[in-house]
Amino acid sequence: MIKVNGLIQNSVNSIAEDNRGNLILGTGNGLSIFNPNTEHSENYFVKNKKSDPANKINTVCIDSAGSVWAGTNDGLFIFNRDTKTFSKIKNLQKSKDDSRALHIKDICRCAEGRMWVTMNGNNIALIEPTSGEIKYITNNTRKNEARRDMYMGKIFKDKAGSVWISNWLE
Repeated sequence: MIKVNGLIQNSVNSIAEDNRGNLILGTGNGLSIFNPNTEHSENYFVKNKKSDPANKINTVCIDSAGSVWAGTNDGLFIFNRDTKTFSKIKNLQKSKDDSRALHIKDICRCAEGRMWVTMNGNNIALIEPTSGEIKYITNNTRKNEARRDMYMGKIFKDKAGSVWISNWLE
């Protein structure tokens, strides 16, 4: 942990608000927790080396228990507010034909508590936080054939509970 009165980095990729009114900021070099009432920040690296790809946080989300989920360029992590440490979700898988590191694009919490996660390639994971169960959804345009040129992006849950996922072709 690094304690400074400011953000860990000025490049903010994602913002969430916790149940205490703090802003959780995923940056290009770690996690900042900013208290707007005191204007105090606490800053954390996912991994100790500043240059580690895991420190680039693309997205943050708060689950129903108040845990902070951080999607990075090196996988999905959960930040423990009590111990001030990150734990990697190790059994999350990417497409078999994708040789890149596991880049998490976005995370969204559904009303029933499940976490929707988009990652590089055309993978979407549904994670049950209490059991750790992971289910995968792929975009099959033809029978048993996933599109290799489609990429998943942002996730949005509307007021009716429908989940919307942006995608694009390359």
